[in-house]
This record gives sequence, C-alpha cells and structure tokens, in this order.
Amino acid sequence: LVVESDLLQVRVRKTEIEEMVIRAESGVAVSLAGLNMVLGEPQGKVYALSALCDSEPCRVDDEAALESLLDEARVNRPDLKASALKAEAASLMVRTTRSESRPEVGVSGIYEANAEDFIGADGTNWSVMAHARLRLFGGREVRARVARSEAEHRMAQGAAELLGQSVELEVRTAFHDLRAARKRMEQTGLAVELAGTSLAMVQDRYREGLTQLVELMEAETALTSARTREVQARRDLLLADATLKLAIGRL
Repeated sequence: LVVESDLLQVRVRKTEIEEMVIRAESGVAVSLAGLNMVLGEPQGKVYALSALCDSEPCRVDDEAALESLLDEARVNRPDLKASALKAEAASLMVRTTRSESRPEVGVSGIYEANAEDFIGADGTNWSVMAHARLRLFGGREVRARVARSEAEHRMAQGAAELLGQSVELEVRTAFHDLRAARKRMEQTGLAVELAGTSLAMVQDRYREGLTQLVELMEAETALTSARTREVQARRDLLLADATLKLAIGRL
C-alpha cells in the first residue's frame, strides 16, 4: 500500500537505529569493564545496577535546606576537621614556645626505705627540693622561634578559613546542580509523554493515508531524542545527588 521509496526510507531508518543499538551495547561493555577495573574486580563481571539512589536523596527545595546541608558539611567533612586540628596544634605550639622564655619553678621529693619492710622506722630518709630555672641568654633565639610559630599559626588559620570557603562553594554548587537536575528530569519526562502522544497521533493519520512517511519518521525521531534526554537527565540527577552527598560528608 506504500510506494517503494517509503519502504527504502524505512529500511535506512532501521539501519540507523541498529547502529545506535550497537554503539550503546559497546558503550555499556566498555563502561562495565572500566567500573570493574576501578573496583579491582574481573573486567568481565556483570552487575545488576539500581536505577535509583539507595540512600535518601538530599533536600534541595528551599534555602533552609541549603543552610542545613552547609551545617552538615561543617560537622562531617574530615578535611575541615583535620584543618581545624592543625590550626589548634599550631596555637598550642605558640603557647609552648612563648613559655620557654618564662622562669620555671618546680618541687620534687625523694623517699628512701632501707628496712626489710616497706613501711618501717629503720633506715628511712626523705627529702624535698624546690628548684627554679631562669633563661639568662638566648632571648633572640626564643623570640625568633615564637615569631615562626606565630606565623605558622596564622598560615594554619588562613588555610582553615580558605578550606571552609571552598567547601561552602562546593556545597552550594552541588546544591544548585541537583536542583537543576531535578527540574530537568521533570521536563524531560514531560517531553517523552508529549512526544509519545504526538507519535501515536501521526501513526493513526499515516494508517489512514492522511500524512506522509517523513512526518511519521520525524515523530519517531522526536520521541527517541526525548527518551535520550530523559536518560541523560536521570544520569545527571544521580551524579548530582552523589556529588552533593560527597560535598557534605555523607559519602
């Protein structure tokens, strides 16, 4: 019931679809091998991957959720903890170095028992001593060490502040990326629904001879493109969610 040119166009379209399937299958095999290499598993091992995140997704619906995520990052990020501990250690070093120029006073005691029994009145003696130490020379050396420790403390504090700002920027970026990914997911889902409805309408018209094959193929191409964008949007959504969880210290 159709001209031969329409049949030839359909066959050409079929070869294009088969080529797309071949490339997709090849990409899956290569990606699976790369995943196994990262995991240290045999590269031919096959996994049943979940389409959704196993853990609870992050809330990104309002600015209050952003502040909550920033607070979580400040508490959970191990690099922030390490940076704060380094700054604290540098502060302790400053106090320790400064104390070297101050006098030291101490008290010590000795108790000696020469009897067979540990507690007895025979052959026991004891002494108590007080001692003091005052540094008379080396003041310049101490001041130089204090200045160096203070500089190291300032550097540690600056590094901690810079890291905190970097973490905040990282969380904010991941937060907005996830929000955008969720909105894209909604839009691509709507696009697939609309393209499917449009294709069904064009198919009915083509069966009745009310339209040409070109319009039918264009509708099929539009649906394929919408489905491809939906898959990409889902991938971006999962990646953005994982990136945000990494930024706040959940991963």
